[in-house]
Amino acid sequence: MDNMMKIAAGIYLVRTQAGFRQAIKAEFSDHCEDWVMRDVEGWPTSYPSVVSLSLGYRGSLFVDCNSVHVNVIRAAISDA
Repeated sequence: MDNMMKIAAGIYLVRTQAGFRQAIKAEFSDHCEDWVMRDVEGWPTSYPSVVSLSLGYRGSLFVDCNSVHVNVIRAAISDA
């Protein structure tokens, strides 16, 4: 099983922290060759998670991440 799977542009399923790092590299490799992981805001707090990644700017570029654990998504879908 892969640590990371692309769902759509900027949206990934990440199963581990290594998968999260792979998602960042996959999403921003064209823009940021030497991306520094300390320039990331909003790391997932638990895995597996679905994350959305975008670039933010506050004097310098950073990765802005929103994440949701897959169990929360499953519960929301089952309640729909």
